[in-house]
Amino acid sequence: MSFKSSAISAVAALTVAFAGATHAQDESKAPVKIGLVLPFTGIFAVQAQEVLTGWELALAQRGGKVGGRPVQIIKEDNELNVSLAVQKANKLIQSDNVDILAGIFNSSAAIALTDVAKKNQKPFVFTFAVADEITGKYCNEYVARTSFSANSLHAASGKYWASTGVKRAATIAPDNAAGRSMMESFKKAFEADGGNVVKQEWTPFQRTKDWGSYLTNIRGTDAQIIYSWYAGAEASQSVKQHAAFGLKTSLPLRGDFWLYDTAQWSVLGDDALGARYITIWTPRDDNAASVAFIKAYREKFGRDPNVNSVLGYDNAVAVLDTAAKRAADLSDGKAFIKTLTESKFDSPRGTLSFNSSHNARVPAVFVVELVKENGAFKEKRITQTPLGDDLPGCDLK
Repeated sequence: MSFKSSAISAVAALTVAFAGATHAQDESKAPVKIGLVLPFTGIFAVQAQEVLTGWELALAQRGGKVGGRPVQIIKEDNELNVSLAVQKANKLIQSDNVDILAGIFNSSAAIALTDVAKKNQKPFVFTFAVADEITGKYCNEYVARTSFSANSLHAASGKYWASTGVKRAATIAPDNAAGRSMMESFKKAFEADGGNVVKQEWTPFQRTKDWGSYLTNIRGTDAQIIYSWYAGAEASQSVKQHAAFGLKTSLPLRGDFWLYDTAQWSVLGDDALGARYITIWTPRDDNAASVAFIKAYREKFGRDPNVNSVLGYDNAVAVLDTAAKRAADLSDGKAFIKTLTESKFDSPRGTLSFNSSHNARVPAVFVVELVKENGAFKEKRITQTPLGDDLPGCDLK
């Protein structure tokens, strides 16, 4: 090889090396892009905003950066529509080139998005959607959930109510993936511990305004309680109509924190007074992470947080801290989820870890009663109970 050829080769090699170094340097300064898909309009709009505050707090606590890289949150409204959720997710992946996707409320959309995540090899960390199939039948290495599965929460609730001496229950919930999962989880656990679900009613999701006929059907049974799941506007409407039917004492309405969401307390008024329900979080002094979270939230937003903001915060912390660990390389979606699910996080709910289905696990959930103290509503802690198990069908570890 001639001296001239050698020189040209050396210059070319140096140019390639310099370009590679420049690209790596640019990558290290490039923002981490996170697509956050939530129903900012519709019956869950209030809850979506609370989730967003949790994200904003977690990001602010990290100075807007992870691993030395700025974070860019790209928000999209899926309006609780499955097709729109898929459309928005594809837009975030293909046009916005996001590194990670998060959010989603409705389970039907999440089920569809598990396939989007897998096909695009893009990590999707769900905030809310709880249908068991998401991390069961449709589980894959690109999906994790920081909330919980329907069975784990409502099996805990079914077991608790059976332990209190309740032998007969009726259920009522929306006829969708989440409603079906939650009520079937309650029913299975309640009946396994000696109870009997004597009636199940299913209402058209987002279309029901009058619960009268369903409540009449249940009133005609020998049920001792009605167990229910609704969220957003449907929750407040169903709770108020149950009270208007005069059933608060004779056929009390039980459920979870979404049915008696703190964001709806002003709407529910005394119709919710005395309600007992299961919740994944309630303010308490025996959890340092919870105390710190409440203090920081009040300082930033001038009000108290609620369960929705806690779930948003947990979702953000898990995503952001995992991104910080892998900020040098967010190109491998499967590796991102693996890092996330092998980590533990200090959550306001307790130490948050993940099981082999990529579902979040916490030490316990709580049964509370809604009481009034000095004219203000407050959750009085009755007891705590272990979180139930996921349904079998997925093992990714």
